[in-house]
This record gives sequence, C-alpha cells and structure tokens, in this order.
Amino acid sequence: MAYASDLSIEGKRAVVAAQHPTSALAGLEVLAAGGNVIDAAVAAVFGAAVGDVGRTGIGGYGGHIVYHEAATGQTWLVDFPSRAPRGADPSLFAIAEATTPATDPRQTGPLAVIVPAVVAGLAAAHGRFGRLPWSALLAPAIRAAEEGIEFPSPGREQVFEQYERAHLYPETVRVFVDAWEGERLRQPDLARSLRRIADDGPRVLYEGDLAQQIVGHVRSLGGVLDTADLIDYEPTMGTAMTVRYRGSDIHLPGGNSGGGVLAAVLAELDLLNLPSMEPLGIVRIAALAETFGRVWRDRLALVGIENEGRHTNHLSVADVDGNVVACTTTLQLLMGSAVTVPGTGIVLNSGMALFDPAHGRFNSLAPGKPAITNMCPTVVVGDRGPRLSVGASGGRLIPSIVGQIVTLVVDHDWSVEQALAAPRLHTAGDGRLEFEDRLENATVHELAARGYDLVARPWGSFALGGQSPAVWFDDHGRLFGAPDPRRHGAAAAL
Repeated sequence: MAYASDLSIEGKRAVVAAQHPTSALAGLEVLAAGGNVIDAAVAAVFGAAVGDVGRTGIGGYGGHIVYHEAATGQTWLVDFPSRAPRGADPSLFAIAEATTPATDPRQTGPLAVIVPAVVAGLAAAHGRFGRLPWSALLAPAIRAAEEGIEFPSPGREQVFEQYERAHLYPETVRVFVDAWEGERLRQPDLARSLRRIADDGPRVLYEGDLAQQIVGHVRSLGGVLDTADLIDYEPTMGTAMTVRYRGSDIHLPGGNSGGGVLAAVLAELDLLNLPSMEPLGIVRIAALAETFGRVWRDRLALVGIENEGRHTNHLSVADVDGNVVACTTTLQLLMGSAVTVPGTGIVLNSGMALFDPAHGRFNSLAPGKPAITNMCPTVVVGDRGPRLSVGASGGRLIPSIVGQIVTLVVDHDWSVEQALAAPRLHTAGDGRLEFEDRLENATVHELAARGYDLVARPWGSFALGGQSPAVWFDDHGRLFGAPDPRRHGAAAAL
C-alpha cells in the first residue's frame, strides 16, 4: 500500500485521487479490503464529508457518478441532483441586485435548503455495482470523524471566513468554529450520524429519525423542506452522455449539468484544428475563449440568474482492469446554507441558489423541480481503453477547467500532470476573461488587444483554480493518480 500527497503516484492495482487526504485514504482502505472502484468511490465521498469540510457532505447533493465498467465496456451515469421542496415558491424570495450571501435567503438559512441527495446517490451506485457490505464503506469516515482530521491551511481559514454566515446559527458555530483543536477538528455528532447510516441503512436519512431531525430543524427555522420531499427522492441511473472527440469517447453527465456545457464546447472545438496550434499560444487560447464564451452565453440565456458556489468536491478512482469512476458532489456554497442540524453534525446545502428567482423562465423555481448544476465528472475512453478520469470544483468554472485538461491531453498528448498544472482561463461570454497569471505575457497582451476585459488571478487561487483530482492510464497501460497541484489534495494507491 502506498500513499502520496500533492504528488502523482503509480498504482499497481488501483488509485484514488481526491481533494483531501481523508477522502483518498478512505477509498484506499476499502480497496485494500477487497472493494471495487464503486465501493472505493462511495467510501471516499463519505471520507470527504468528514475531511473536505464545508464543500460536500451528507446534507449535500449531486452531482453525478460516471462509471466505466471494464467487463461490459459500458459507461454508466448515476444521477443524483437535488430537487426543490414541494413547498418552494418564487414568492418566498425577492430579487435583490445587491445582497450578500449572509442576507440572501436563497444562499443562507432554512429557505436555502433543498433535498439532500448525496447518500441516496451513493446508495444507488453501491446497490447496483458495489461489492462490499454497505457498512464497511462508512467505517473509515466514522473513524476519522471520531478521531479528528488535520485540516491544513488555507482550508481552516476559509471555514472561519464564513463566520458572517455561521454565527447566525449557534450549532454551526459550535460544530465548525469552536470545536477546533489547533488544526484538528473532531466531529463526534457526525460520527454518530454516519454510524446510523451504516447500521440502519441509507434510508434512515430519508425516512428515519435523521430525516425527522433534519425536517424538524429546517421547519422550526422557517424553511419549507418536509418529510415527503425526503421520502420521495430517488436517484436515476442510465448510460452516460457520450461525445466523440478526436478518436476518444468523452463520457459525461447529461444536459442539466456541466456536461451539457462541455459537450457543446467539444462539438465546436472538434471542428477546429486545435492539435496544430501551440497549446498555450494566442491562437488556441483565443479559440477556447471564443468557444466557451458562445456556449456560456447560450447557457445563461436559458438558465438565467444563479448564485454559483465554487466550493465543490470531486474525486476519481480507477483500477488496473480498466474500471474507472468520476464523482462530483457539493453543498453549493462553502458551508452550504450555514444551517447545521443540532446533534447530527450535518450541515445542510444551499441548493436553492441554483434556481432563477425570476418568474416564468426555464430555470425558475417550482415545487419539486430538479436543480441544474455545473458539475461535470468526466471519463475519457480511447480506442485502446480508458485514458482519464477527471472533474473539478469551481461552479461555472468546472466545464472550463475540465475542458482545458481534456483537450490538452487529447489534442496535444500532454501528460496529465502538465494539463493539471497548466494556466487556466474562463469566460461566461460577457467580455470578461479571467486567467491564471502563469499565462505568457505575449498571450495576455494579445487577448487585451482583442477587446477582452482581463482579470488576472494568482495561480492556485480559489478565484479560478478549482481542484481537479485525476487518475489516468499512460501509453504503456500503467495507472497513475494525482491531486490538483494547486491544493492540499492527495492521491493514494495500491
């Protein structure tokens, strides 16, 4: 068994790449116990619920699992986006142009909470494809929550930066602000909740006493989530959306996700001769910016206003037999709604911010309506088998980040390490172009000459550098994994 942090690592049997060491090690432990890649992914998500504080959790939602099954050659999609509560109504929210997250009820507080979907999605994947008993998959996360986890900077400080929102809810302050011992955080309440889910099964979060605690607390604060919303929630399963791109199959979640954005981008880029262009030169960079801009203009014209959260969790898993998983989950904003259910350690999502607050539009809020997200877990399969599993955190940045990584690997045969470290850019088609400051000066000057309103971001800042843990196969069939070099992630291997 091997383990590496902030480095690429080779796996003789399997690899997990994640945003936090607790997540990677949870997946590795399950693999070592005989679990398959789905088991490992489920364990790694529960590990992330403990370690990647505020970015995902059992009060969050999907999200998607894209799973390439080597034995059948099929690539599956386990789809578990959230839904608006049945009691949701646009009249509950006033459209405000100048509001902070702390004062916006779509982002903070009980009205921001929509149906928690993570546990249901993981259970669906395990029920169809898993090998080990369900309870075994939660054991590493339970232990980590009981013993405490190290939370290296800047993560701890980012949780504290949410104090303006957290201080509105005493339980959130108690669990996520006052409980630190230096850089170690113990979460005994969450450990007990995870143990209930392990022992009594995933439905305890939807039909049992945990469900009653969640609904009771949300409604006591003025929220509209009710027991029927939880009881009736079901993930869906089918084949992943597939885009053929220069000899590779790019497997993605469907159109109501970031997969729809990336599919449209790849369809346009496939008409260009990107492989002939300098990878970081102005011709290719401008082509990417123009393409992403057009696609995002169309997307935003459809979905309307949304308050995007850039704090999400992605992980990737693969084994040497060619079974590959990409999985993305979230709480939406960092620390979600900032509402923590007393005695459970469960912080609830802020998914209401995904809906357009205006009436009569495609993405306007309606009772029971599925949420549209930007998440985009991606599996790339070439003619000789799987090549890459990747995804990202970052809200609207996600399709841009994943698209840039995939095209550098497919079009230019860059190593995945190079592609992960390459400077990134993003535009939503409004003339504003964000870019990481490692982009060459000549390219930046030419972009300015083309009329872009340029915004430089430090390489590795949360403003543009979402985390993108990846696993991949090299030209010799060897399996590797790596966290994003911008963050305190981890890759672990057998």
